[in-house]
Amino acid sequence: MRLGGLGLLSARDMVAYAFVASRSQSWKLQDHILRKSGVANTDPDYASALERLHESLPDFDLDGFSNKDTAPKKPQKNLANALCYRIAQSLGKIFIFPPSESNH
Repeated sequence: MRLGGLGLLSARDMVAYAFVASRSQSWKLQDHILRKSGVANTDPDYASALERLHESLPDFDLDGFSNKDTAPKKPQKNLANALCYRIAQSLGKIFIFPPSESNH
């Protein structure tokens, strides 16, 4: 649909957003459940998702998402706002017509 001009992202584009948002939103629960297991705070899959998200949103500060103690209080909302802003920017590029086409 991206090429259709609606600015919608594919499921492939959204997977990193969904994983990072879900993981950071549930860190307190994960910490409670895994407290004594010795499981690290981040894993290679999460780090990879953060890297992919950074490629998708290069101007968005994702540093706080790398640690449960620095993650934003509402990570899903923060990421959703950043993605919506990116979509809105791409829509602006799609709907800009040259002067000769806009007169019709």
